[in-house]
Amino acid sequence: VHLPELILFGKSAFAFHCWDLLWQLGGAFFLYRLVEETVSRQAAWLAVVSVAVYYLSLDNLFVGQRDGFATVTILGTLWLIRKEKSYAAILSGLSCGIAVIIRPTNEVYVAAICLILLLEKSSWPQVIRAAVFAVSAQFWLVLFMLYYVAQGWFTEFYTIVFRFNTEVYAHTQSLSTLLYPFPHYWIF
Repeated sequence: VHLPELILFGKSAFAFHCWDLLWQLGGAFFLYRLVEETVSRQAAWLAVVSVAVYYLSLDNLFVGQRDGFATVTILGTLWLIRKEKSYAAILSGLSCGIAVIIRPTNEVYVAAICLILLLEKSSWPQVIRAAVFAVSAQFWLVLFMLYYVAQGWFTEFYTIVFRFNTEVYAHTQSLSTLLYPFPHYWIF
C-alpha cells in the first residue's frame, strides 16, 4: 500500500498525509458510485459527506489506519464486481486481495462476495466468475508468501501477518470479562 506513496511523494509525514488523502478520495468515489447505482444520487452525496465529516472529526491518531486502506479496497471490490465485464472478476479479486494482505481476516469478505455471486444467479458462468474472483483474491497473499519463503523468512511472515492479526490486533477476551463490572457493585 505504501510503496506507490514512497515512489510518488518520497518519505515524509506530508507525503503520508497526501497518500492517505488520495485513498480517502478513492474511497469516497467508490462509496458514491455504489450508493448512486443502488439507491439514488442524493443518498450517495449524503453518504460521502457523512463519511468525510466523520473522518475529519477523528483524532490524528486515526489517520492512515490499516482498516481504512482495506475498506477502500473492499469498496472498490464491490463496485468492480457489479460490472458484467469479463475482467471485473479478476480486478475485483485483486482489489479484495489487497484487503486480505492488509488483514487476513478480510478473507470473510471474499467468502461473502463469492456466496452472493453464487446466490445471485445459478449458472455455470456465474460459478466460474465466483471461482475466478476467489482465486484472484488470493494472488497477493500467495505472492507475498512465495517471496518470504524464497528469502527464508516464512516464520516472520506468519508472525507479522497471521499471529499479529489474530493474537494482538483482533485479540478476543474471555466471556468472563463481560461480567467485569458486576463484582464491583458491592460498593454501592
